[in-house]
Amino acid sequence: MHVAFASSVFAQQTGRSESDTAFISSRAIEEVSVNARRTTSLVRLGQGGELRMDMEMTQQMPRILGNADPVRFMQTLPGVQTNNEFDAGLHIQGSENGHNHVSINGVPLYNVNHMLGLFSVFIPTHFSGLSLIKSPNNATLSNCLGGFLDMVSPLEIPDSLHLSASVGPMSSQGSLQTAVGKKSALTLSLRSTYLNLLYGPLLKVDGQQLKYRFYDADATWMLMTSDTERFWIDLYLGQDHGAAMENKYLSQDQMDWGNAMGALHWQRENRSGAVEHRTLFASYYYNHVDVAIENEFAQLPSSMFTVGYRDNIRYGDLQAGLEANYHSINPQRPSLSGSLVISAMDDSSRLMTAVELSEYIDWQHQWDTWTLRAGLRLNQYALLGERPFVHLDPSLSVAKTINVEQQLELVYSHRHQYLFQSGFSAVGFPTEFWYPSSRALPPQSAHMVSLSYSLPLIHHDYWLNAEVYYKHLSHQVEYDDNIFSLLSSDYRLEDAFLSGHGYNCGLNVMLNKRTGHLKAWLSYAYTLARRRFDDESRDYWFPASHERPHELNLVMSYDINPHWQVGGTMVYASGTPFTAPECFYYTNGNVITYFSHYNANRLGAYSRTDLSLSYLFSRHGKRQSGLNFSVYNVFSRKNRIYYRLKFKDGAFAYVPVHLLVETIPSINYFINF
Repeated sequence: MHVAFASSVFAQQTGRSESDTAFISSRAIEEVSVNARRTTSLVRLGQGGELRMDMEMTQQMPRILGNADPVRFMQTLPGVQTNNEFDAGLHIQGSENGHNHVSINGVPLYNVNHMLGLFSVFIPTHFSGLSLIKSPNNATLSNCLGGFLDMVSPLEIPDSLHLSASVGPMSSQGSLQTAVGKKSALTLSLRSTYLNLLYGPLLKVDGQQLKYRFYDADATWMLMTSDTERFWIDLYLGQDHGAAMENKYLSQDQMDWGNAMGALHWQRENRSGAVEHRTLFASYYYNHVDVAIENEFAQLPSSMFTVGYRDNIRYGDLQAGLEANYHSINPQRPSLSGSLVISAMDDSSRLMTAVELSEYIDWQHQWDTWTLRAGLRLNQYALLGERPFVHLDPSLSVAKTINVEQQLELVYSHRHQYLFQSGFSAVGFPTEFWYPSSRALPPQSAHMVSLSYSLPLIHHDYWLNAEVYYKHLSHQVEYDDNIFSLLSSDYRLEDAFLSGHGYNCGLNVMLNKRTGHLKAWLSYAYTLARRRFDDESRDYWFPASHERPHELNLVMSYDINPHWQVGGTMVYASGTPFTAPECFYYTNGNVITYFSHYNANRLGAYSRTDLSLSYLFSRHGKRQSGLNFSVYNVFSRKNRIYYRLKFKDGAFAYVPVHLLVETIPSINYFINF
């Protein structure tokens, strides 16, 4: 790479004004040659431990089931737990799925999971980038205890029409980006699955036939009113439909859930250099579960609707802003009918309304090799009809740059969360619902501290990052009832919650190859996520249901030549906890079960290897087309999902359950131009 410095550029880099350029340019400036190897890494480390992905780079990574899914790649990073086939949630640094803030340009989406965990809800070709922050390390981040996953929309006007599409036996997707006049751009994306056509007969769990489909749709329209001002609109719509049928018990279950989001953004930079960003949005999530067993019927609807406003201004080292949210929540309210129902139940909807207001100030400054960032976040929250909560949450980070890309950083923060997620099942079905904090169930909170260290290795071809962290959690909530409790006429959802405390701690290590034809990273995470609740049955420390103490991930992609590319992912992790019975009694035709300590047992270790092989017919810059061959779980590993009591010919046993289809092959045609 050859660089020649112009006088105006040199003046800007030395901090002088253009009026001083004549004096500076009178000096002799020699040409300088700088040689550097091109960085090909998918993951890049940003400020404050932020991890970033460029969506164009994902097209060079393994296309498992025809998709180079950025969220699935994020789950191979240390501290972000890899899901299994029935837990599509996102667990970051030992936190619950409901502790995370998942968003599009900062606008939240709730419960953004597709069942089976094979796809995320985000179409990668619609977005320009992805940002992941594992813990709330500054005051600008919203009121959550877990991680922050944000998808970034494309905000540039393309010079020509761009199309990206993929067609395969499981799903098809496409994205179209085009200029609309000289100052506007439009991006449209759509994905739809048809799993049942080819894979339907294989989608069985413990004798239950599964039917499943979903779609995702995105739209972004952007208008540049000037070089320093822009408007844009983001829209998202997604829906899932699942059904499970078991002929033996005449059981038919149907599940529908989905998200809808709309946001209007405005951003401007004024002459003084201050940048202001305002957002007005609405976000809606719902799930609806219908259960039918012979002549017994149950409906379990719930929903979550948020209208919000964001205003942020950044000037120099200082940021300040506010967030205002109005939440309308319909928790899971059962509606039952049948011969076993003791009495008629009130199936009317019960909406719960809450208001959440936050003001914050965040300051960051750099002195030579030291960087200090400090912030305060003032929160006011109230459930309609109750006295409000007021909390002041501080954050502080200190970073020391030892040399280029070698950094040591210490972060502390205290944060409150006012909405929580709970439900009957932790195996991927949409029975989880949202519930607001109240005086009876106070807001969840956490004290968090982390220490990270990163440095380049071997001529900067590799990058090593290590992190230790600890989170002390207060007012944690867990659902302590089951579906049979709904049969009682005095069932109250509020009585089904347990409240307690806990902690998460761990070690994350990652080695990332940054240059060359081989793109790869190796990550290891050690995680403890422990809970203790104010109840006789759980008044002891036990592992959270998603805890995996050890997890090892490897991601690789290699360009064999201009036409062939091979890649794959490998996962090995400790099994998740479950509660096993100590003994069974069979009396009067009934099985009586006595359970051991809560989550005292573990499933077998989880492991999976996925392979991808792509052939490019042609490649001219961004223009390319080809075929992708991939195999999910190539070694047919039988990973256990859970255990259940099973009856056969008058006998019964406690046996593991796993997905019937173990290996999933796929072939996809893709095109980009």
